[in-house]
Amino acid sequence: MARPDERVLFHVDGYQFKKAKQDGHVFITTPEGVNVTVHVTVLKSFLSSVESDVDLSQQFGLR
Repeated sequence: MARPDERVLFHVDGYQFKKAKQDGHVFITTPEGVNVTVHVTVLKSFLSSVESDVDLSQQFGLR
């Protein structure tokens, strides 16, 4: 059995969130195995927009 990855900060629905090598970035692995590195401020801005913009949140099926 493989050891758990200590770098994983948390899991959400099969997604793994890790601190990236670059400062201020988060490394995300999807359940399909796709890896994405995103700057934390960009991710924060995106999430804030989805939460506050009704039209945008509807596009993601959140309202």
